[in-house]
Amino acid sequence: MSITFEQQSEALALISRYARSLDTADVPGVLECFTDNVSLSYADGQIIISGREQADAFFRGALRGPSTHLLSNYGFDRIGPAIVVTCSAIACVCRKEGLVSVRGLVYVFTCVSNESDFLIQRLQHSLKWECDAPGGLPPR
Repeated sequence: MSITFEQQSEALALISRYARSLDTADVPGVLECFTDNVSLSYADGQIIISGREQADAFFRGALRGPSTHLLSNYGFDRIGPAIVVTCSAIACVCRKEGLVSVRGLVYVFTCVSNESDFLIQRLQHSLKWECDAPGGLPPR
């Protein structure tokens, strides 16, 4: 079965909402993007989070300070009823005083449709490279 333009657009809107919620440290907004049984994988599988409750605790600890996630180079695959979206990202994260951490990432989102919209059922986050640059938050 192929992916329709509408399904592609809905998946992109979901992923954009997820990234915006990350960047504004909006934990409830992040959680609204997930199914109840979401599975999250970070650090190439070294960190596994299962379900919204664990995701809530993880993001409340992880989303400290401003960030910007720029996503591009989207690829779409249909696997059964799910749409799998792969994309590259650059994340600029301000968590170290006087520095901006710039990260090259690859995301794989498995999106499923409930009766009204798409939700993320599985997310894989892979860090490909990272460097620090001067800037970031001003000293307090």
